[in-house]
Amino acid sequence: MITIVSTWVNHPEVLLIHRDMWIKAFSGEPVTYIVYIDAKEYPDPSNFGDVTMKQQLIQVCVDNSIEYIVVPQEYHVQRGKVFPRCTVQSDISPSASDALVCQYMWNQQVLEKGVNQFLIVQTDLFPYRTFTWDSITRGAEFCYRPQQRTDGITLHYAWNGLCFFDMRRWPDVKKQIVNFDYGFHKGVFADAGAGTCYILDHLDPEQKFEFEELNSNRWSSKDAPINLPDWITEHINTDVRNKISEDGTILYYSEIFDNTFFHLRAGCNWDNVGKDLHDTRYSRFISLILHAMNNKTVFI
Repeated sequence: MITIVSTWVNHPEVLLIHRDMWIKAFSGEPVTYIVYIDAKEYPDPSNFGDVTMKQQLIQVCVDNSIEYIVVPQEYHVQRGKVFPRCTVQSDISPSASDALVCQYMWNQQVLEKGVNQFLIVQTDLFPYRTFTWDSITRGAEFCYRPQQRTDGITLHYAWNGLCFFDMRRWPDVKKQIVNFDYGFHKGVFADAGAGTCYILDHLDPEQKFEFEELNSNRWSSKDAPINLPDWITEHINTDVRNKISEDGTILYYSEIFDNTFFHLRAGCNWDNVGKDLHDTRYSRFISLILHAMNNKTVFI
């Protein structure tokens, strides 16, 4: 059984779409989709000041029989309950919160429940191709989008927004190495997911696979993948966050991984653009997906 987990802090109207797309992407393989709700109970940029966001997310799960777990908010100020080796006990910053929920999911699903095929995906990441577990992982035990930070030395780690773990051959002691915390690791400060550098050190080259990536503002209309579904093409060509070069070339803000996954970016409002602007760009994007789902053209 494949277990997909995702952290939700806003956009309850997207939850069901996200769930359906990820389950259908796995070409009929058995999948469990679990929602971890970390919506704040106080006004915050991530909930746009709406303190009912948590209850809205819960209601979507209840109405659609989606398994959900509410993250205890006190853990953000008692991080040692989740990270046994953490050095900062209280931190509610976006990166700290993101890291903590990923570790909380890992501890529950992998260390406690024994899940062996485990996928972490961000809520603004959508598949546009179908695949099987074996085809997308290429037989590797850890598949991820690579990240790096340099400060004297270069720290290599995994972005925690797209992580496939196949642990069917892992002893329990190996699972305990996995760490998603941000902060200083090997003397370099990095964001959420930085702690995955340690499990990477314990894997042979053939046991890990780095997804190819087209990163934000580093790919353009000159080198976009030839075959993309219409809902992505229309979005990336009209996204107001793009940059336009002097010769008219569009530098895309959204991202593509492995020519299979589309990353809208800033779904949790970490860029704090304000509710009206955020909702406008998000609602238009979701309308494109819904149209594609209705026409059965969401996947290529």
